[in-house]
Amino acid sequence: MRLFYSFLAAVLLSCGSWLSAAAQQLDPSFAPSTLTAPGSGVFASLKQPDGKVLITGHFQLMNGQPSPRVARLNADGTPDLTFRAQAGSGPSANITALALQSDGKILLGGEYGVVGYNGTPVQNLIRLNADGSLDSSFSSGGTGWQSSVYSIAVQADGKIVVGGVLQATFNGQPTKGVIRLLPTGRLDTSFATGAGFTNGAGGYGEIRRIIAQPDGTIMVAGQFDAVDGQPCPGVARLSATGSRDASFNSPLVSYAFVFDMVRQPDGKLVLGGNTVTSSSNGANLVVRLLPTGALDPAFTRVAASGIVLGLGLRADGSILVTGSFSSFGGLNGTGLLRLNPTGTVDAAFAAGSQGNYGAVMRVVELNNGQYLAVGFFDSFGSQPSSGVARLLATGNVDTSYTMLLEMVASGLVIPQNNGQLVLNSYGLTTFNGQAVSTQGYYHFHRVNANGTYNALIALPPGTTRPNGSSYSYTAFPQPDGTFYTAYQHTDSTALVRRVLANGTFDAAFAAAELRWSRPYPFYSLGATITAHPGGGVLVTSLSTTVNGQPRRTLARLNADGTLNAQFAPPTNAAWQVPNMGVGNTAGFRYPVGLANGQTLVLWNDATRSYVDRFNLDGTIDNTFSIGTGGGLGSLFSIVAVAGGKIMVNGNFTTFNGQAAPYGLLRLLPSGAPDPGFTAASAAHTLAEQPDGKLLIMSPGTTSQTERLVRLTTTGSFDAGFQAVVVGNESFSPAAAAVYLQPGTNAIVLSGNFTSVAGQPRYGLARLVNVALATRAATAVPLAEAFPNPAHDQLTLRLPAAPTGPVLLADLQGRTVRRWALAQANGTVPLAGLAPGLYLLGIATTAGQSWQRIAIE
Repeated sequence: MRLFYSFLAAVLLSCGSWLSAAAQQLDPSFAPSTLTAPGSGVFASLKQPDGKVLITGHFQLMNGQPSPRVARLNADGTPDLTFRAQAGSGPSANITALALQSDGKILLGGEYGVVGYNGTPVQNLIRLNADGSLDSSFSSGGTGWQSSVYSIAVQADGKIVVGGVLQATFNGQPTKGVIRLLPTGRLDTSFATGAGFTNGAGGYGEIRRIIAQPDGTIMVAGQFDAVDGQPCPGVARLSATGSRDASFNSPLVSYAFVFDMVRQPDGKLVLGGNTVTSSSNGANLVVRLLPTGALDPAFTRVAASGIVLGLGLRADGSILVTGSFSSFGGLNGTGLLRLNPTGTVDAAFAAGSQGNYGAVMRVVELNNGQYLAVGFFDSFGSQPSSGVARLLATGNVDTSYTMLLEMVASGLVIPQNNGQLVLNSYGLTTFNGQAVSTQGYYHFHRVNANGTYNALIALPPGTTRPNGSSYSYTAFPQPDGTFYTAYQHTDSTALVRRVLANGTFDAAFAAAELRWSRPYPFYSLGATITAHPGGGVLVTSLSTTVNGQPRRTLARLNADGTLNAQFAPPTNAAWQVPNMGVGNTAGFRYPVGLANGQTLVLWNDATRSYVDRFNLDGTIDNTFSIGTGGGLGSLFSIVAVAGGKIMVNGNFTTFNGQAAPYGLLRLLPSGAPDPGFTAASAAHTLAEQPDGKLLIMSPGTTSQTERLVRLTTTGSFDAGFQAVVVGNESFSPAAAAVYLQPGTNAIVLSGNFTSVAGQPRYGLARLVNVALATRAATAVPLAEAFPNPAHDQLTLRLPAAPTGPVLLADLQGRTVRRWALAQANGTVPLAGLAPGLYLLGIATTAGQSWQRIAIE
C-alpha cells in the first residue's frame, strides 16, 4: 500500500509555483541537511572466530555514516567498512536471528519478514557470504518463511534448524514452530515434528532458542506448552528426525517463556526468561536442567524480578545474564550481571552495580577479555550510549569507546511564505550536529531559508488537568507562520485556537468549543484542522456540538473563529457514523476545501474509501459521485487541483470501472475519471504546479530509491524535466514527500532518505531550477509593477496591450483579485488585501507573465 498519510499531508500542505521547471539540482544556497534521531536499539550480536562481532538492530547511521541494520564490528569495536560496502543497504526488515556456518557464511532471519537485501528481492531467511554480500545460491524455492524468525542453529552436517512464530508458514505450509533446511535452503522433508509446537488452544507462541547437540538431538526453548500433542512447557528435546524425545521431561510451568538457553560441556542446560518455574521467593528467572530435564539441585536459584533476555556461557563456567531487572540477587536496576558456576551472583563483576541500562539483549566476550553489550538503552552506567557499550574485563564501562547508532529523523514540512520551513518531526534530536530537542515527542522546528536551524517552536500552553498533568494538544502549521491548534479543555470539551507567528494566541480569533457526549480523551478523536481556500477553517472530530450548535464530525469556522452558521451538514449522514472504516484507517475523515466554497470529504466505510462533495450550506452535492470508486478494500487520498478536478492516489488498479494500473488518476468535477489523464507512473507523494503539471515521487529502480519526476497535464512523463534519484543507502524503502516553496520554484523534499541526486542528504533537501534561475532572453518580459512592496495601489507598465484581466493570486495559486485594464499603463487598488506575498499575472499580446509582489 502506498504511503497514504504521508501523501495526504504532503499534497495538502504543498504550495504552487507559476513557472515551469526544467533541469533540477541541489540548491547550493541551502545547507546540506543531516536530521537524526537515536537508533531504536540493537536486537542481537554474534562473535565470529576471528574476534569480529556481528550486530543487528534498528539503525541507519553508525558514527555518522550510512550503515545497514546488520553490521560487523572489528575486534577493536570499530565498524568493518569492507562488510558495509558489500552489504550495501542490507536487509529490508529488522534481523532478529543470527547464525554462523563453519565456512564463515552468515544466516539471517527477520522480524515480520525480509523481502529484500541490498535491493535484491529475497524471502525471509537469507544467507550472506563471509564478506557481507548476498549468497544468491541459498533459496527456499518458494515463498520462504512467512512471519518472524527468532532462532537459527546449524548442525554439524550443515543442515539448518529454524524456529520462530508458531503460526508461521514455509512455502505456504505450516511450520508448526520449527523446520529444518538443507544447506541449499530447501526444506528437509525427512524432518517432521508431528503436530509440532502449540501453545494453549492454538494460541500465539514462539521458538526463541534452538541448540543442535553433538549427539544429533535438538534442544528447543521458547513459549509453548506442548509438542506433538504432549505436555512439554517451555523446553523440549527433539530427535535427529524431529520427533519429540519422550525421555526429556520439562520441569517448567505451563506459562513459562524461555528467551534464551545455553548448553554446558557436561550437557546441562541453563535457561532464562520470564517466570520459567514457580518459586515462593521469586527465584524463577534462571534455572539449570540436568540432561534428563530435571532441575539441577546444585544450581542456586537467585531471587529476581524482571525478565532475562540473554545468556552467555564463559570458559570458566560462569554465566553472563542480560535483560531488564528491577532486582537480581540483591542488585537493583541492572540489565547485566555475571553468575558463578553454581548460580550465585558474582559480586566482583562491576557491571551488576552500575545502574539501570534499560534492556540489555546480548553480551559477547571479546578476544581481549573485554565485553560488548548490546540492547535498548541510552546509557550504560554513567556513559551515554545508543545501544552498544564496551566493558572492561572487570565489568566497568570502557569510557574510551564510542559507538553512535542513529536513525534519519524524517518529518513533514510546511514551506513558509517568507522562505523558511516548519518541520514537524517525531524524535528529531540533532540538526546538522546541533542538539535541538529531546527524544520521543512530536516537535515543530523552524528552519531558515538557507537550510540552517532556527529554533524549536514553543506553542502557548493549553489547559492543565486538575491533577496537574496536561491535556492533549495538537497543532497545524500554516504557510504564513501561524498555527491552528486544538487542545482538550475539560474531559468532554476541546478548544480550537489560532496562534500567531510570535507564539501567542490570536486575540482576534475566538476560541471555538468542541463538545462530545461522553468524557473521551480528545486526542483519540482524530481532530484535524485545515484552512479552507474559500475562507475560514474546516474542523473534523467526533464532537457533537461546536459553540453549542449541533455539528457532528465536520464544522466550518469563520476567519474570526466563530461558527459558520450557513455550513450545517446533516447529523445522520453515512459518512458521519463513528468507528466505521477498514484496517488502521477506521473512521478516517479528511476535508478538502474548494476555491468555489464547496468542500470535499474523504471518508471510509466498512470496505473502501469514498469522497462526497458538500454545498456551501453543508448539504451533499448530488451532482458529484465517484461511483464504485476504487472498489472493495481501496484506500486512497485526494487533493483538489486546477479546474475543479481532483487527484486520487491509492492502492486500487481500477476506479469506477476505468483502468488505473498505477493507482493514480484525475477526476472531473462530476467525480468521473478524467479520460484526458493517464498516469505514466505510480506516485508515493505529489505536488501540483498551477499549470496543471505534477511533481511526483515515483518508485525507483530498487526498493532503496525513489525518483522525482514530473507529469504533464495528460499524465505522461515531462521530457523537459530531469529525474532526480532519492536514495536510502542504509534502509528500505526510501520514502520522500515533495513540496513547492511559495513564491519560488524551489522543490523541498523531506522523509527517510540519505541521498538526493547522488549527494549525502539526511531527511531534508531543497532543489533549485537551474534553467529558470538563468532566464532566457526570449522569455516573456515581465511587466513593470511599482512600488514593490506596495501599500494602497500598484502602478503597472505592461510590455504590450492587455488581452485579459490582470490577476492577483496568493502563493497557492488561488485568484484573490482581478482587474480589467484597458491600456498598457494604469493603476490597480490594493485596499482590503492582507499583507504578504502575492503573484501578479498579466496576459498581453506578448504572452502571459507572472511576478512576485509584496504588499505591506
